[in-house]
Amino acid sequence: MSEIRIGVAAEGPTDIVVIQAALDKIIDGPFVLTQLQPETSESLADNLFGRRGTGWGGVYQWCRQVVSMDASIFDNPSLVTFDAIIVHVYADVGRQNYAQANIQNPPKKDLPCNLPCPPASDTVRNLETVVLGWLNLENGRIERLILCIPSQSIESWIGVAKYGKAAPDILEEIECDLQFERFLAAKPAKERIIRIRNGKAKKLKKKYEENMHLVRDNWEFVEQNCPQALIFRNRLEILLSARP
Repeated sequence: MSEIRIGVAAEGPTDIVVIQAALDKIIDGPFVLTQLQPETSESLADNLFGRRGTGWGGVYQWCRQVVSMDASIFDNPSLVTFDAIIVHVYADVGRQNYAQANIQNPPKKDLPCNLPCPPASDTVRNLETVVLGWLNLENGRIERLILCIPSQSIESWIGVAKYGKAAPDILEEIECDLQFERFLAAKPAKERIIRIRNGKAKKLKKKYEENMHLVRDNWEFVEQNCPQALIFRNRLEILLSARP
């Protein structure tokens, strides 16, 4: 079987590290992961989409620029070679509004869209509709698109993999825990993957990379405790099973 080609538009580089680890576990065979968002030095040189920044606002800008080229995401010349296109945002985006990401004139005033949690799935379902709107896919056509929406953030996945078995108390409603990043930031310095400075989280990419073997080795445990991780796996497997 030929190499599987996957493009990913994500909030930040540490998110792509975790997604890569999950794909390593899920996909049985060779694949190539291409970072579409945040921009890499190569994409900046090519100037395919311009400067977008990071975070969910950067993902929004990527989505809007893709569909502004008079082609759907599936027909866009820069994306047609991919077998799967992953678009990733955190579920806590459902609590945001567009002004918080300096976005003017969004196609709809559909944020915030959060609902009471638990269950996390209600907000995620609403947010999926929002992201599909960014891509002009309100008709439900998804084809090679996979939405990846960890709740409340992808740190729930790495946190469960790293600490969940030794500290099962963190597992209760973890997908509704808005303070979980602070739990990770409070760990001893030698194992800390996030620092909080001036009230803002600084994610340490090198530390994420050092812990990715835990995500791979404990992925089934992550799926058991983070339903959005299992949904991501199921969607990916369904898409790839239909690949010629």
